[in-house]
Amino acid sequence: MPAHGRSGQAERAARSRYGSSWRRANPTFAGDTIYAYSEILQKAELPGRSDCGALRVRLVGLKDVPATEAGFPLKVSKDGREAYEKSVVLDLDYWLLIPRRNR
Repeated sequence: MPAHGRSGQAERAARSRYGSSWRRANPTFAGDTIYAYSEILQKAELPGRSDCGALRVRLVGLKDVPATEAGFPLKVSKDGREAYEKSVVLDLDYWLLIPRRNR
């Protein structure tokens, strides 16, 4: 059996199962100030793993608007379809594998 054994196989499977998606919503230019905030969207158990779990995280990048002042929806209606608000430059949705604390 390879050195990484079953644990390595499970970790690779978890990484491939929990992919990410992202969208570069609007352009940025020299001189823009980028702020960001993140939020936890979901948590999940990993089958066969008691040493770690998964968190689904959303990271949003904002141009020239501090996250504490954002207060607007990420998407707005534009020409009859949904589009990102002009200050949103990045919308990243991804999963993190997090070790569990020993209790």
